[in-house]
Amino acid sequence: IHNRLAFIQRYYDILLTGVPMDVLVPDQENGPISADDLEGTMLAREMGLRKGSDLKFRLDTVPFRSSSSSEKQTFEQSRALYKAWNEHKANRARYEEKMFQTHRLGLRYGDEPLQMTK
Repeated sequence: IHNRLAFIQRYYDILLTGVPMDVLVPDQENGPISADDLEGTMLAREMGLRKGSDLKFRLDTVPFRSSSSSEKQTFEQSRALYKAWNEHKANRARYEEKMFQTHRLGLRYGDEPLQMTK
């Protein structure tokens, strides 16, 4: 699980590209969410919102890292993800082989293979 979490944290931007996300969008005229509604949240601290501010927002669903993505950009992102996954799996295989060679994996070359029962 730790390896998967590390992989996801490292490549979240590639994995989440295009996934619909709810985001706050400034909307001074019709925004139903005021700066006071966000008081005490991490978002308010990050944005530097103060109590009594007249800023208003609305929620909008936008694809993560949306831009006018062409097929070429999508292909490049897919290729980068594929390369990252291959690198991750190759590193994991090298690690397990090293553990096996140093007798810390719990297996030995002389172990009999398990017999399949019918």
